Amino acid sequence: MGCIFLGCLIRECFEEVGVLLARKKDGSKIDLNNKDKDRFVDYREKLISNKISFLEICEREDLFFETTNIVPFSHWITPDIETKRFDTRFFAAEMPKDQPTLHDGNELTNSLWITPKEAIKKAWNGEIKMILPTSKNLEQTFDFNSTNELISFIKIRDLQRSNQFCLNLRKLMASGKVDCQMMRGMKIFSDGKR
Repeated sequence: MGCIFLGCLIRECFEEVGVLLARKKDGSKIDLNNKDKDRFVDYREKLISNKISFLEICEREDLFFETTNIVPFSHWITPDIETKRFDTRFFAAEMPKDQPTLHDGNELTNSLWITPKEAIKKAWNGEIKMILPTSKNLEQTFDFNSTNELISFIKIRDLQRSNQFCLNLRKLMASGKVDCQMMRGMKIFSDGKR
């Protein structure tokens, strides 16, 4: 189960904002600003239009997921009384250095870098739309001065939990990498898309 969540998270980050939380099998980084840029822009466009699966990209490029600094943050399930239901997990992740971001124009139509406090203020002022789970998650980050500080806290917090999801996911993340080969045949990739 944990590998599927990580695969979805990493795929969605790449698809929706162009951020790739992965590296080459040999440990080298992917240069999305220069030498690898055109190839990965093409991959992303094909992924968005369902012309290639994320697994195919991982296999072609011999990618390993960077999972050391991806941590489960929260899990939200809407109450039974709601007409629109969801079961969503939120994660915190460190943004890779030197990677550009660009919203996809479909699921995300605008993007900006601001602090969690600024985001909440803009939501309260009606400048941006924000649903309750997002605002509550952001509010939980107010006391942290950096992403690294937040992730360190979450790792310690999760060590104290008995939640089976966190335990399984932590085992996967402890190695700092998840081989894309582990995902072969899993439902999310079984249709050859996404």
